Amino acid sequence: MDFAGGKKVDIANYSGGDPPGVPASLAHETIVKRGEYLARAADCLVCHTAKDGAEFVGGLPIVLPFGTLYSTQHYP
Repeated sequence: MDFAGGKKVDIANYSGGDPPGVPASLAHETIVKRGEYLARAADCLVCHTAKDGAEFVGGLPIVLPFGTLYSTQHYP
């Protein structure tokens, strides 16, 4: 968050009841449920899901001026 002037939070040592970025209603959910919320809020599916494909399978090309990067792939 340095670029936005926000407060830094060390997630590994975070012990608050409401994880950063997650609504209070999800504070007592599992880490998986909180992570799912954050992944959907950040729209991670855009780069990690092919059109009409399974969610988060990745492997999509991202063409940049200095070369092509590929989104990560999820292996079940």
